[in-house]
Amino acid sequence: MRLRTYLPTALVLLLLLGATAVATVAMLADANEKARLRFDDRVTAFSTLLEDAMRSYLQVLQAGAAAVNAMPSVTHGQWQKFVQDLSPEDNYPGIRGIGYVKRLRANEINAFVAEQHREGRPDYRFQPEGARDVYTAIVYLAPDDWRNRRAVGYDMFSEPRRRAAMEQARDSGRPSLSQKITLMQETGEDVQPGTLAFMPLYVNGVTPATLERRRDALAGYVYGAFRMKEFIVRVVTVNQADTFQNLHVAIYDGAGTDEQDLLFDDRMISTDSAVGLPPFKTEPRFTDHTTIKVAGRDWTIIAGSTPALEATIDRRLAWIVLGAGTLIALLIAGNFASLAYASNRYNLAQNRLSAEVSERKLAQDQAQFANRELIHRVKNMLAIVTAIASQTARYSPTVVDFNKSFRERLSALARVHDMLRPDPTHAPELRAFCQEMLAPYCAHRADALLLDGPTIALTRNEAVLLSLLINEFATNATKYGAWSVPTGQVSLAWQLLEADEVPDIEIRWRESGGPLVTAPTKAGFGANVMKFSIERGLRGKIETSFDPSGICHEIRFPRAAEIGDGGEDASLDADQESATEHPTDAARPVAP
Repeated sequence: MRLRTYLPTALVLLLLLGATAVATVAMLADANEKARLRFDDRVTAFSTLLEDAMRSYLQVLQAGAAAVNAMPSVTHGQWQKFVQDLSPEDNYPGIRGIGYVKRLRANEINAFVAEQHREGRPDYRFQPEGARDVYTAIVYLAPDDWRNRRAVGYDMFSEPRRRAAMEQARDSGRPSLSQKITLMQETGEDVQPGTLAFMPLYVNGVTPATLERRRDALAGYVYGAFRMKEFIVRVVTVNQADTFQNLHVAIYDGAGTDEQDLLFDDRMISTDSAVGLPPFKTEPRFTDHTTIKVAGRDWTIIAGSTPALEATIDRRLAWIVLGAGTLIALLIAGNFASLAYASNRYNLAQNRLSAEVSERKLAQDQAQFANRELIHRVKNMLAIVTAIASQTARYSPTVVDFNKSFRERLSALARVHDMLRPDPTHAPELRAFCQEMLAPYCAHRADALLLDGPTIALTRNEAVLLSLLINEFATNATKYGAWSVPTGQVSLAWQLLEADEVPDIEIRWRESGGPLVTAPTKAGFGANVMKFSIERGLRGKIETSFDPSGICHEIRFPRAAEIGDGGEDASLDADQESATEHPTDAARPVAP
């Protein structure tokens, strides 16, 4: 039986905790999505950088072709000077060399080599030897360092992958990129994947209109050599230095991701080998697969997020929502548990006191009133907490400020509920009582509440009934009245008025700056609580005016004869009429 009594409390708690969990998961998903967008932006920026860099380097090859066309008999010194003037180390970082390749016929090879010797290059030799249908030779390659000198004189038409790219450039008349190769510049140490870009040269510097004429008129090539690790690292360092802090990047030749086609992997930076790369310490949370086209060839980019990028996921707001939602769920469930406990005690008392009809009726009436009032207050409290959270977020510049302000206002709201169960020996002062009651509703603005009146000590009965009344006023102001907008203001003033035997207390609640107000068509529970608290509980009267500029409540009731007497003469009688007959709330504003 006792477990069944607390079943609604458990259900409410589960529902609220479930809603909190859903909200937390949504906030976490939003934080992950924002991090995913940052990751996508970085992948796009890297892909664009790679395309732009290769496009710029192909323009260098076009400039080299123009130089050769302008000087058909270009010398070794002129070529070195041309490349030096381009300042590739500053303007085109990562390019291994820019070379000039000449097409030869079999009967021209010996004369060509002899000519190079006469130009002061006694070590120049044509390689490899052997009979082929077409011959080419690297004539010049700048800068003139020890790596590039290893490639001078090499016939690139003798190697299938180089030849395929050279034939594509020859037939199309446009720049062409080779497949993954090992450059002639490589030694046995730090061997890197490489690639070559070719720009075709034709006799007389004019690109023929037909395929057959382009093949016949081919004079040679201007080409660029790229050691991929060196190229990618230099381009990224100059343009996007933090790329490898946030991205794992792998680049494959072609549209696939076979290991044999791997051109670059950021793990190569920490090793001298392109094979046997170390595994990732943690699997990337985000990955992306992108294909770009460079000089007519596909490159596939596989990107993954690093721990540094994933550490930027901001989950603080989700944890705040989880904590605040859990706290609110416990508060509301506590109220329901209190109601269930009271209901259980009532049932026990009813069994014991079945013969005492009058006392049973009193207990029944009070339980019904408490039940309806609690339901009303729970509904209002949900709206209040929502409004407090909204207003706090509106005026909190940071998540930390929001967390601090929101916790303070929830604590103040809890103190209000403590005041609804006052200590019999405690006689609160009216000003402090009102400030404590209304702090959760208006703490976000210093000018939201104006208090004015003399010092008045309240009896326990007065404090209890006024707390119901003021809480109802504040609830309506927060949901529909002045405090529902950022500019609204409430003025609360009181005074002592002389009367025949004991003075009267007059309290005036006036709202301004809120939405337009219209009179209600019928009284709701809140209005009945007001009337019941004043007329029945305090033996006074309340008048409400629904001025369009702001609602005004005027309350007047006789002062208790003696502070500390508990106000038993004003206690709630069981035969008084219920204040819960009409569910409609008091006056609601209408949109202007």
